[in-house]
Amino acid sequence: MVAHLANPNRPDRDSTWGELATLGTGLILSSLLGTVVRIQLFCLPKQHVQSPES
Repeated sequence: MVAHLANPNRPDRDSTWGELATLGTGLILSSLLGTVVRIQLFCLPKQHVQSPES
């Protein structure tokens, strides 16, 4: 009885954990991309300003 009760719950837990994992990875990837874009935007103007001076 315990095994039969535990088995139906496992797929639901896996699906919820899978959805949370996909959402988490998506948020992490989007945040990383956002930080990378911000760093590039901050670094590019400095490089353009320094290149004519040098």
